[in-house]
Amino acid sequence: MKSIINAEEFYGALKKAFLSSAKKSKIPGLMNAQISFQGNECVVTCTDFNQWCQVTIPACGDTFSFQLKNTKRTLTICNHYSGDLSVEYAATGCDSQHGALTFRCGGKACTQEAAEADDILNPPEIEETHTYQADAGTLFQRYKRIKYALSDNSARPTSQCVQFQDSRMVAVDGYRLAVSRDPALQVEGIFFIPPGAMNLLPVLGNTSCTLLVGEKHIAFAANGVRIVTRIPKGDGLNIDAAIPKASQEEHTVNVDTFIHDLQYLSEFITAPESQAVRFAEKTMSLSTPVGQGSVALELQQPLKTVCGFNGRYMLEGLKQFSAKKAHSITMGLSSPVAPIVLTDGDGDLAMVLPMRLKDGASAA
Repeated sequence: MKSIINAEEFYGALKKAFLSSAKKSKIPGLMNAQISFQGNECVVTCTDFNQWCQVTIPACGDTFSFQLKNTKRTLTICNHYSGDLSVEYAATGCDSQHGALTFRCGGKACTQEAAEADDILNPPEIEETHTYQADAGTLFQRYKRIKYALSDNSARPTSQCVQFQDSRMVAVDGYRLAVSRDPALQVEGIFFIPPGAMNLLPVLGNTSCTLLVGEKHIAFAANGVRIVTRIPKGDGLNIDAAIPKASQEEHTVNVDTFIHDLQYLSEFITAPESQAVRFAEKTMSLSTPVGQGSVALELQQPLKTVCGFNGRYMLEGLKQFSAKKAHSITMGLSSPVAPIVLTDGDGDLAMVLPMRLKDGASAA
């Protein structure tokens, strides 16, 4: 059985799809690519059984399929090919579970062992309940800004995912919350997408993609590339109930200055989870066994609320706006026990829960 494909296109397809393969697995097929020739198409598929990446390129020849035995080695070899690439596969042995795979390109040739294809490695069919159009590049940039707030708690799988709700993309771990809003993508209901699938979005390129939402699976598709992921079971956080409706006081702060000041105070932190940065009047301060630090805040009015917060969490929230190139943001405070809310007036929001101050000025 034989088919002809473009060598550069095959190398690119294999490289993209391989990003979704398992790094370690007792099932060899999860660490390798499955190749399927269907007359005028070549489909490259990789999966870890949670995410699938499938890339389709043009082909000309017979219909046959196989699994690579060492995809990393095949990638290295195919990087040396250019132009028309002949792919030949012949089953060996009476059980047809093994085969010989031969690549021919120009004056170069390579023969290696391959395995029989397994339908279980192919992505599931999606019976979509909703279909949306979105810009893949924009989606990935939004995700990068808020992914810092994703939980690592495997007991609550939805908290490990980004939550899509109306025009918002949300990440929350119980200590902080991050929101990115984009009116260009308005969804119905609420659904969750694991970070494994979001991290694959760059293989789609900076182009319009189709988002297919089903009951058990979600897919992104564009330009012959298809990313499929399972939807975890469970409910997410009630975002609208968690975010304060209003703040007792609001202050405008410069993003870069705030980041620089927090980075300075972070030099004094020895126990991030127990040592709180203190907000009071026009000063941000920190006292630890290795020293004391303070920074005068550039505020028009002094803070009425005295509160403490985790410096690293606040710094990550500020970097969300820095990545968006926001010059200034609004900081909202209500009480020593209420969340600190950062907004840019353009849809992004970051929320950090307060920490108890040792001097008793704040409650946890």
